[in-house]
Amino acid sequence: YTVYIKRADRIAPTFSGAIRADIPGPGSLPFTRLDLASKYTRNDGDAMGYISVTGSNPAFGALMLGAENYKFGTPVPMSSLGQLVFVATSEGTVSYDVTAYAGTDTTTPIGNVVLTITATTTRPVILSPAATTVARDTVTPIGASFFTGRANLYGLPLLSVEIEPTNTAYGTWYLGVDPITAKTAIPAGRLGSLTFEAKANGTATFNWWVTTEAGTSDAGTGAITVVTPTLTLKPYTSTSKVYKGSAWPVSLSHFKYEPASLSLSYIKITEIPAKNDGYLYLTTDLPKDTANGYDAITANTALKANAIIPASYIGRLSLATTNTSTADQITFKWTATTDAKATGAAWAEP
Repeated sequence: YTVYIKRADRIAPTFSGAIRADIPGPGSLPFTRLDLASKYTRNDGDAMGYISVTGSNPAFGALMLGAENYKFGTPVPMSSLGQLVFVATSEGTVSYDVTAYAGTDTTTPIGNVVLTITATTTRPVILSPAATTVARDTVTPIGASFFTGRANLYGLPLLSVEIEPTNTAYGTWYLGVDPITAKTAIPAGRLGSLTFEAKANGTATFNWWVTTEAGTSDAGTGAITVVTPTLTLKPYTSTSKVYKGSAWPVSLSHFKYEPASLSLSYIKITEIPAKNDGYLYLTTDLPKDTANGYDAITANTALKANAIIPASYIGRLSLATTNTSTADQITFKWTATTDAKATGAAWAEP
């Protein structure tokens, strides 16, 4: 038999599409900021080596190559792209055709991309209040989109956000580990470390501003509403066995719930074990605390239904079994809260 090997036809590079760029007027646009590479597909050819620009300068600006006006149609090597800059003196819109060349060839164009540059003198405008709702006792990241999604930047990149807390009773802003208590400018690059720590139910208010190269917006208002977190309780079944007539220690980790990032303040036993099977008890006395809303519990006595136990005492809770129990399992039901006081607390569904 005979084997023929045929080389596939060469696939030439391509360069096509459109690019939009927004800058302040006055302002400048180095061509290194343009994502020209995403419009160029090398295929079997060489990498993009040169570009040229055709068009004309508008009344509000000029295309410069270094300190001189760029001569339209002149190939510029990619290594010198940082010297090719559009300089705007005021606002307006202009379009150019950008042509690409492969390797060192400056005579055979690969294709062209339409570049549209818009220069604006318009300062950013805040469109709506910045508002959200968070759960108490949580730390919430507040990213750039929390602000930019409520403002018109007119296509310009965000430079910074200023925040001025006007009510700190319900939570604290943090930039990294540093609290924000007064008007503070935050560079756009640091907004990823901006958080709000919710401490009490209520509404934390603040003023805010956004800044672009065109200037700073007028003040906007904001509100972070802090509410009681919603707990979802989960059933728990121990995998360990307990002998009749003995006791099984209960720990806080046996009380499963979501979100696990929250800390329980109190446990309430809503349904006690069947009398013939066993009972719950504390190994030490729990003093009464009228201010926080729970009664005293005497050590080593069976708990009654609706007994409230601070989370710090759960490690002293045990389940005693009887010698006469005929049950395969001993169960009880519970609820919990993250409120600081049991009095008037919002309890989760048992």
